[in-house]
Amino acid sequence: MGCPVLSLQLEGEPKPRLAILDTGFNGELMLPRSIATALGWMPIGVVDCQTASGVTTTMLVECRISWFGSGRRVSAMTTDADILLVGMELLHDCEIRIRRELGMVEVMRG
Repeated sequence: MGCPVLSLQLEGEPKPRLAILDTGFNGELMLPRSIATALGWMPIGVVDCQTASGVTTTMLVECRISWFGSGRRVSAMTTDADILLVGMELLHDCEIRIRRELGMVEVMRG
């Protein structure tokens, strides 16, 4: 893939999904609207965000993920794109090590 990716378990999903670690995204999580809809996550608001193609308004949902072995509630922006992003707000208390030659990303509590 060429991008740093993490395995992320969304509550209600049978198996983890791969999410891109996006250092340019300062939210917690961005995921396809289709996933939020399929899992029954209700909108909690809307937010304007700056993307590579300009400013857009997107729906916010509250969801739960497994994070360091515990459940964590996060606010996720939704998108029409088929992409799952982990942003810097989710990683604010973490140390990140990327070993590109091994295709490995390690996330540790800071």
